[in-house]
Amino acid sequence: MAGEKRLKQELIKQFPDEEKAIRKYFKVVKKTVAHVEKVALLKALPLYLSRFLIWTRLHRLVARGYTMMAKAPLQNILEQLTANKNLQALLAYNYANYGTEPKRAPFLMQALVASHYMNGAYYPRKGPSDIPKKVIQTILDNDGKVLVSAPVAQILVDEHTGNAKGVQMKDGRVIESSIVVSDAGFINTVTKLLPEGLVNIDFAAEYNPNLLHPGSSGLTLFVGLKGNAESLNLPKSNIFIHSSNDLCGTADRIEKLTLEKALDIDPKDFGVIFVGCPSTKDSDWANRHPNKSTLEIITQAPYHWFEKFEHTFDKTTKSHGPEYENAKTRLAEKVWSRVVDVLDDAKLPKTLDAVDHYEVGSPLSYAHYYSAQRGALYGLDLDLKRFEPKTFLLRLRSEIPEVPGLFLTGQDIVVDGMIGAMFGGLLCAQKVLGLRKVISLLRSSKHKKKSNIQ
Repeated sequence: MAGEKRLKQELIKQFPDEEKAIRKYFKVVKKTVAHVEKVALLKALPLYLSRFLIWTRLHRLVARGYTMMAKAPLQNILEQLTANKNLQALLAYNYANYGTEPKRAPFLMQALVASHYMNGAYYPRKGPSDIPKKVIQTILDNDGKVLVSAPVAQILVDEHTGNAKGVQMKDGRVIESSIVVSDAGFINTVTKLLPEGLVNIDFAAEYNPNLLHPGSSGLTLFVGLKGNAESLNLPKSNIFIHSSNDLCGTADRIEKLTLEKALDIDPKDFGVIFVGCPSTKDSDWANRHPNKSTLEIITQAPYHWFEKFEHTFDKTTKSHGPEYENAKTRLAEKVWSRVVDVLDDAKLPKTLDAVDHYEVGSPLSYAHYYSAQRGALYGLDLDLKRFEPKTFLLRLRSEIPEVPGLFLTGQDIVVDGMIGAMFGGLLCAQKVLGLRKVISLLRSSKHKKKSNIQ
């Protein structure tokens, strides 16, 4: 692959004494991704067959390296490859794409991310909002309906058969159906939408390495600027800003801070900061929004920083109060200061007061708008526990065996991100339609695409 070759050359150029380690890293990444792809397809098998393969350990014949890389922390593998701390950090710099720091994340998760970006990335023309627009139109074209501002209170289960039979909305309406698909996340589905005790799982509300639990949260800063990408010299690639090459140490330090301590830290001591520029990625942006630009910035912010504000929201003022708003703004100003300092080639206003527009979101924002446990950015934590074969293949599946007719979709089924959610949807569709193989759906889609072209 051209991208892989170029990346190797760039890394070797920067670390000529580490050529052997760099080449081995890329080799292990490719092997690991192949293992994960094969094992993930075992989710498409009937549950009884997946159970048989796990309990007899025959699943290892399909991908011998999966279990090893699922149990191996990313940091351990990096330390085995090289003692160079800068190279270790560079090979794991974008762990924020899944939110689990290198000492807790399995190597296979970083391998998937590295492979995903090996030849660059894609961005939807007209922005991510165009994706649901296309999906909604497809639903409407097939006589379906799409409801908005219509929260579900519970999934209805037939007391005689135990099968799903529809959903009850919070406004009291009942929608009957013999098939229910939930994209509310695994934990929300089984602990909030189903009758208590119907599905017994080992789940921890906060971090617990031995149980499934929510992933990390963060502070988001959305900035609107006057000027186009060229006049502001904005980056087209994603930027990850780190305070040091000790990625795990930094993450631990931020996690242990109180909100009061976080408000006093130097901007240079923040945890990992992600900077993206949607307006430079969207090829149609200038046509729709001439002479305007945007930045999205995300940094690590533990839920416990804002936990005391959980139940303080005032519907009249639409706020958690002045103390909360002040804390958000002060943190955002520190983050912006750090971004301006690092992106010194970009022509950015020095303060947030000087930008055209900005909005700040806290972990409570994710908890509210996405019903995310403890504001988790990526749903279930993508740590070692999640990828244990028994958990990954037998529990995190599209079907809920305790409730026939209930299916799960989305990123909790496989991995996080757009591609992970799409693959989760593919596995769900296969089960709902009763197809033997996932490949049948892919072939059907490919055939339909060719037909449309003709």
